[in-house]
Amino acid sequence: LFIGLGAVCVLMMSFCKDEWFRLHQQRFVVYNTSKCNHIERVHGCHYVVLNTDTSMQKKTDYAVKPAHINWRAWEKDSSGAKEIFDVCGKTVLLLNRDFSSESHFPVDYLVINQTAGIDLGKLQKIFSPSLIIIGNNYSRRQQEKFVKVCVTAGIAVHSISKDGAFVLN
Repeated sequence: LFIGLGAVCVLMMSFCKDEWFRLHQQRFVVYNTSKCNHIERVHGCHYVVLNTDTSMQKKTDYAVKPAHINWRAWEKDSSGAKEIFDVCGKTVLLLNRDFSSESHFPVDYLVINQTAGIDLGKLQKIFSPSLIIIGNNYSRRQQEKFVKVCVTAGIAVHSISKDGAFVLN
């Protein structure tokens, strides 16, 4: 009887620990999905889609659903998608459009989600990110060119098509 009660207590504590980790999880994910960006923020048992291409839904679901199952984040949060947010104490900026500012606004991670021309010097001067993430909305040739420029400038870069999905947790 005592051994059985002890085993049940250990099992219940294990279940509670797993649930606590699930409810307190925070993740930022840029998926590697064909020629579009699918970007999500996972918090607790909810996920928020920050950017997606609805015409590629089957390919996106192929990559996204297993991640939701693994992280136990099945509920879609319909709150508005923000361009800047905090994940595990790190600032993430989702750059969806060109900007015109001269003030300094430091971020930890900069996700380039626009297709217009990018001035790397201006990005580094204004945002000074520790890592730049470039997604699949650029062609492979454009991504390789951007990575070369970043490497020669000494800037850390993560190319989704070359390095795979980016997960910040």
